[in-house]
Amino acid sequence: MRHNSRPALSAATAVAVCAFAAAAAPPRYAFQPIDVPSVPTGYQGAPARIMAFDAAGNGYGYSLLMNADGPVIAAIRWEQGRIVPLDTPAGATTSHAAAISPSGDIVGWYGGDADQGGTMWRNGVPRPLGEFLPTGINSAGDVAGVVRNPVDGRRYAPALWRHGRLQLLPMSQPSAHAWVVGLSDSGAVAGSWTDGRGSGRAVLWSGGQAFELPLPEGADRSEARAINRAGWVVGVAYRADSATHAAVLWRDGEAIDLGVLDPATPEAWAQSINNANQIVGVAQTSDGPTVFLWQDGVMHDLRDLIEGGDIGRLSATNLVIGDGGHIAGVQFLEDGTTRGFVLTPVPAPGGLAALAGCALLLRRRR
Repeated sequence: MRHNSRPALSAATAVAVCAFAAAAAPPRYAFQPIDVPSVPTGYQGAPARIMAFDAAGNGYGYSLLMNADGPVIAAIRWEQGRIVPLDTPAGATTSHAAAISPSGDIVGWYGGDADQGGTMWRNGVPRPLGEFLPTGINSAGDVAGVVRNPVDGRRYAPALWRHGRLQLLPMSQPSAHAWVVGLSDSGAVAGSWTDGRGSGRAVLWSGGQAFELPLPEGADRSEARAINRAGWVVGVAYRADSATHAAVLWRDGEAIDLGVLDPATPEAWAQSINNANQIVGVAQTSDGPTVFLWQDGVMHDLRDLIEGGDIGRLSATNLVIGDGGHIAGVQFLEDGTTRGFVLTPVPAPGGLAALAGCALLLRRRR
């Protein structure tokens, strides 16, 4: 008679194993190019870019579209594969949607022959925010962005729009150039500043003060790219000794190097983070740059997670990840052109099987 000498798993251990399996399994994705109405030949650049997602997976950004006067850049909503232009302020010839709040307020900016400024779309109606370029909005309706630097009009200064009033945020050098990428639900604003001589730093504005975020070991410059509602910031650090880039997560006052996909080509850039703490960015590999997903401490090559066949090199930029896991970006194609794309999460058969196995294990434990 055979006896199994392996000790039985305790209920607590079984739960921990199943939780780890669920957390460790990265999602699978369906790839979808963004189809836009035809535009005249000779126009360069991506025809569409998504800059934010809502909870339902609809994207918001801008696209090159045609109207009665010819091609224009227009703020859009991407919904179920269709591009829907947003209404624009009177006199606007260009418009961009940049971010969306949990309540559905969209912020962005517009330009016209006579003026330019910020816009908030509420219930589909654009409302002007003055000479302010918004880049983020939080759950409380606070809006972060930039204005023309009052000391040097060629540069931008960080600003916060709150309760209908605009306030400038402090800078170490009043004449510096700054850019803002968003804000947390507590009102902390993330961005970067530079004095114009190559010494840029990622910055967090909080409590009326500005704090330069710490540099990872070996880095001498940094740049923030995104912030989530909890205040986690992602971006890039530049290593002075090797002229390479590191993808960085700033969390609780610490700079965390997210790693690389290929040790032989140790470069990566983090570009977006959602409220589930998933991060997307670009990493170098032996066959060129590709998009990565960082989840639960592991960096994954997104080419390995896309279903439905080979899409070629996933060399891309302008990446964003929504809270539902949707990923958007602009892909560089082999013929030198570009296209917008969306990656939609799909159930992973392997992940479902693992979860089913865990459920069976837990049922046996009972």
